[in-house]
Amino acid sequence: MRIFLFLVALIASVILVGNVWSKSVEDVVSEVSPLVVQVGTWDEEFNKLIPAGSGFIATPTGQVLTASHVISIDDPRALKFQGNITIMAWGGILVDTRRDAALVNFGDGGKAKFPCLKYGSTRDLRVGQEVLVFGFPFSSSFKEGGPTVTRGIISTLNRTLGGSPSRYIQVDAVVNPGSSGGPVVTLDGKVIGIVYAMMTSSGSNAGINLVIPIDDMLDLLPLIEETVDGAK
Repeated sequence: MRIFLFLVALIASVILVGNVWSKSVEDVVSEVSPLVVQVGTWDEEFNKLIPAGSGFIATPTGQVLTASHVISIDDPRALKFQGNITIMAWGGILVDTRRDAALVNFGDGGKAKFPCLKYGSTRDLRVGQEVLVFGFPFSSSFKEGGPTVTRGIISTLNRTLGGSPSRYIQVDAVVNPGSSGGPVVTLDGKVIGIVYAMMTSSGSNAGINLVIPIDDMLDLLPLIEETVDGAK
């Protein structure tokens, strides 16, 4: 029943802006924000979520895509959705630490269909293109409210880092601890990557932030390919 009521509220909030012919930034934010999720572990002693990062509803059958470094495989996983609704994610989890991607299941085996974000392609991106970043920075400090949204541009493409197989997208939109795993979207509302890390020598955001391209995860996670728009 809890998932059903959450689903009804979620669909209603997405439909309200999904029928707009021409989307403004405000429209995109209203459409994407309800599908962004706070990811963490469940403290059974104090009965609360311990936040670790961000993610978003990635499939219509109820999976959340996030960064693997914010997920604990051994501890109970929990997801906080719009409306301060927290759901235990006892279902399966698919993790690839090399690409820093994880897919966490909270659905009921496909019986319910969830709204989910659409996907773009890294191949269509251009340096200077505007993007929006969604997430829950410093999430342990905030008890209420939706995800933080920041706006910036793509600074460069194909950044490499260490032995990672990814060629990262660099953006100047502000991210902070807790943003990891959150979606990065174009101004038409399509996901082009998830937040990986900010590069800094001082601990403060220096405007050099790396994003894992969504194309890398579509190759890794075939469960979300059916919702792809132009990513192949």
